[in-house]
Amino acid sequence: MGNRGVIKFDDIPTGIYLHWNGSIESVLAFLEATRQRIGPARQGANLIGTIQTVANYFEYDGLSLYVGPVAEMDQDNHDNGTFIVRGYEIVRRDFNVWPHGSCTPKTADELSKTQRAYYEAVLSEVLKKNTLGEGGEYGANSVEHGRTAAAS
Repeated sequence: MGNRGVIKFDDIPTGIYLHWNGSIESVLAFLEATRQRIGPARQGANLIGTIQTVANYFEYDGLSLYVGPVAEMDQDNHDNGTFIVRGYEIVRRDFNVWPHGSCTPKTADELSKTQRAYYEAVLSEVLKKNTLGEGGEYGANSVEHGRTAAAS
């Protein structure tokens, strides 16, 4: 049970398993927040930055995300499947069981109106939880200080 999904960067055998927030809207929000935080895509940095973005979002609860070899992950998870990512772009989606199959959106611009509203809400929350506060902590309580992780 969950809203599972796997993010695999096409050039790296390590991936991110999401037990919650594995939907297209959340994955796109995580990728966009990471792009805003660390800038242009660079091999390896995308994975590391996305791990940090997702971990900050979940506030390190230890239950929602797993990082490890993609080959050992439940890619065919009967939810959202596996998102193959190059840079910050979803280039393919494997094992998707939702009705639209492989014809699902790959960018925020392709989302339906309802999906887009959810994506924007998730993106806003992800960015809040990835803001660095005066004390050096990340989290929603740090937003008032106005510094992002990338600005430090």
